[in-house]
Amino acid sequence: MKILLFALAAIALWHFIYEGVIAPSIRMHLRNRLFALRDELRAAHAAGGISREDEQAFWFVHNGINSFLNRLSALTVSNIKRIQRAHDADPKLRAAFEDHLGKVLNAKAPVITSVFGRTNEVIQIGMIVNAGGWFIYLVPIAACALLMQTARKAAKAVLLTPQQVLDRTMPVGTRPA
Repeated sequence: MKILLFALAAIALWHFIYEGVIAPSIRMHLRNRLFALRDELRAAHAAGGISREDEQAFWFVHNGINSFLNRLSALTVSNIKRIQRAHDADPKLRAAFEDHLGKVLNAKAPVITSVFGRTNEVIQIGMIVNAGGWFIYLVPIAACALLMQTARKAAKAVLLTPQQVLDRTMPVGTRPA
């Protein structure tokens, strides 16, 4: 019982430290990276490195970065699912997304596609960071699932082991050391 209480206290402490200190610090770092990416994109635009035909692609990426500067903490599994459902349910939204994606990926200015790719990496890291507080809860579940899978295989092997081998390796009435 003491071990269980200690484990629960350790998990609660980890969760508090992760959600209160570690995750906000990482999100701040990611936010700063988004600012740097937006500045890189703006600098290329100001220097004339983006043609008129790439103007829309520039604004799609620029506005996308702006959208996530203050939404990094909202990158949760449930919110991502909501967005996916909205895309699945609305053909116009899906078509607009495909159009925007096509313009960004086909942009002649390499800075647009480069910044777009690096912004996607930042957002992916943000999703992982926001789910990170749950990893401590998932580790015991994954360990139990792995243990059960191993036990299933072992049970089959033990059940079909010849009697002579069982008598030698696991005599009746023995207890683990």
